[in-house]
Amino acid sequence: MHLVGKVFKQNFIEHTVMIYHSKEVKEVLIEKKSSVEGLSETEAKERLNNLGENKLVKEKGTPPWRIFIRQFKESVIYILLFAATLSFVLKEFLDAWVITAILVFNAILGFAQEYKAERAVELLKKLTTLSAKVSRGGVLKEIPSSALVPGDIVILEAGDKVPADMRVIESNNLKTNEATLTGESVPCSKTINSIAKDTDLAERKNMVYSGTAVATGTGKAVVVETGMSTEIGKITALVQSVEHIETPLQIKLKQLGKVLTILVIIICVLVVGIGLLQHNPFYAMVLTAVSLAVAAIPEGLPAVVTICLALSVQRMIKKNALVKKLKSVETLGDITVICSDKTGTLTKNEMTVRKLFVNNTSVDVTGYGYTTEGEFLIKDKKTDPRKFRTLLDIAASCNNATETVGDPTEKALLFCALKGDGDRLERTGEIPFDADKKFMATKHQNVTFYKGAVEVILAKCSMVDLEGKTRRILPKDNIKINQVNHEMASNALRVLALAYEKRGNIFFVGLMGMIDPPKEGVQEAVRLCRIAGIRPVMITGDHPITAVAIGRKIGVTGKALTGHDLDKMDEKALQKAVIDTPIFARTSSTHKVRILRALQANGEIVAMTGDGINDAPALKSADVGVAMA
Repeated sequence: MHLVGKVFKQNFIEHTVMIYHSKEVKEVLIEKKSSVEGLSETEAKERLNNLGENKLVKEKGTPPWRIFIRQFKESVIYILLFAATLSFVLKEFLDAWVITAILVFNAILGFAQEYKAERAVELLKKLTTLSAKVSRGGVLKEIPSSALVPGDIVILEAGDKVPADMRVIESNNLKTNEATLTGESVPCSKTINSIAKDTDLAERKNMVYSGTAVATGTGKAVVVETGMSTEIGKITALVQSVEHIETPLQIKLKQLGKVLTILVIIICVLVVGIGLLQHNPFYAMVLTAVSLAVAAIPEGLPAVVTICLALSVQRMIKKNALVKKLKSVETLGDITVICSDKTGTLTKNEMTVRKLFVNNTSVDVTGYGYTTEGEFLIKDKKTDPRKFRTLLDIAASCNNATETVGDPTEKALLFCALKGDGDRLERTGEIPFDADKKFMATKHQNVTFYKGAVEVILAKCSMVDLEGKTRRILPKDNIKINQVNHEMASNALRVLALAYEKRGNIFFVGLMGMIDPPKEGVQEAVRLCRIAGIRPVMITGDHPITAVAIGRKIGVTGKALTGHDLDKMDEKALQKAVIDTPIFARTSSTHKVRILRALQANGEIVAMTGDGINDAPALKSADVGVAMA
């Protein structure tokens, strides 16, 4: 299967030999000939000269003259060019100039539309130059990210863009948002501990990757890969090596051109042959045959096709859809399968609390996203949130997010609390969240609030608070809480436990379950796709349980295959698997391209939608790639 060029294959093999996440910090520093104080300026400059700048090698934009020449690369156009040339030779100047004018008009119209789209795409690609805070010989300085080299020690803070692939060597509640690279909607907590070699990219908690963003906390990391050797660099190489796919319209026009050519040749031979049998002059018969050939060619066809496509593009622009190539518009009508990323495409990429477990009762929470609109329901009946005010106060107070910025999980808790008028108490101290401890605590005047993993918080609790009444926690309470936690998790909810400490006792208060909800209208869009005979398929880097749960909510139901499953399949087995598999989870960029190719090998016309870096190769491989902004 010709997915990747030789250069990419070689590059991929060379740069996956060293598995930094499975090594201890000391081993990585020794391997990179660095230290916690960083490289010296002399060493950094030498490495920069030897290894090159920390930049991606991007394909050059298509020059205007190539876009113009491209308008003539159709079999029907070749026939018309031949007809125009013959008309000039035979001094049929009217026919010749008419055909030439149509060809030029067609080329100018197509060029104008594609050049405008090309320019718009180039403007969208332009990004501001990033900088990085590094330690050079123990001195902290800010340098352009392009000057980073392997071995550099980078200081990371909330809001920073990660400038290279790095191994974490220090983490203070460090979390990164990796949705654009891995599809994981929840920020990933970072640790310094080594992990198993075969750990998936999305679960490498001691690595940070170029192109992702620091959500919360601070940390230090040693640069291990730069430029095209980074994960985003490998994706870029994959994008640039994906082969061009002809649209159904191009295939049909090519077939029409062949048929016309054969028919014209047959007609010319018959006319000349019959004329000679009737003893007509040879030259006159050739002129007659050529005239018939020119007349038989539909010179208006290219112009009609181009005008129709241009009008369609204008209608798409009014719908905020930028079409890069004219012929892609026609392909939209031939689509049989739509493959879509999940996070940010089918879902909002905004965590929302959907369920509470408090006072031994399950409570549903309505409303979506980071707004205070919504209600609390018990068995579909509105309930007064004052009954669980303590839970809401903990959610608001044991929290570093604000209404505008912060970790998506903490923002979800905050807005849930605001829906029920929860108070944010004045803080006197904090124990930051740690990936190893798995909890956060905040100290207030006479109480300490806790939030964290259910098993961790529950193990700390000796008491339980039920509507303000407290008692010792019993084994049956633990069983019930764990049962509810399992039910929430099986519905793809991310569950946190909340508790408070008073007079030496820690009181369990409740659970909060949250999820990245589907966008409005997605379920209706899925239904309309099925009516139109288009099969929707979800391809995501997220966890399979989360993917299946979201799929169930939007109407994409069925079994899910993971990237590990795909790695065990050859191309024939994959072609069979994609026939009835609606969900693919924990997939990488290469997996997504393989899935698309397998669908295309089965005769499907495939569209791909996505908004992340890891979607780019698949977007280019699809018959129609729809990049979401």
